[in-house]
Amino acid sequence: MEESMKHAKRLLALIAMIVIPILAGCGGYSLPTTGGYTRLCQDYVGHDVGDLTHDWGYEGKTIRAPDGNKVYVYVEMKDPFAINPLDHPALIVYPMPIGYEGADKDVMGRFYTGMGYCITYFEIDKSSKILRVIWEGDCKAKDKSSEDVK
Repeated sequence: MEESMKHAKRLLALIAMIVIPILAGCGGYSLPTTGGYTRLCQDYVGHDVGDLTHDWGYEGKTIRAPDGNKVYVYVEMKDPFAINPLDHPALIVYPMPIGYEGADKDVMGRFYTGMGYCITYFEIDKSSKILRVIWEGDCKAKDKSSEDVK
């Protein structure tokens, strides 16, 4: 019995010596994060809204910001049993109130509610340029590798 345990430990050590360098050498291996999602969205700021609709498709809803700008709303459902915010206008809140209760904030200070969906708001000015983007919910993306940067 003791001999088989030694053999199993040696086998695991051998596997680790092979697998760890392979994963480390990949460089681009990463898990989706809220910071990755923030950077993904921020890449659109200053660009024409056509770039956004080309990459993301048409928005789920368009609302007006307090200053009259258009706001494109995108919703990604993470939990099939969650309430779809597009079906409940009270869940679409732009701009989000300061000190939103019950929410943790991601690394960029945006709200993370863990409600089974991700809502992303892109505010667009009169010349069709994206001014700002905010999001809330369960929003994650992989960070871009250096080869992916435009």
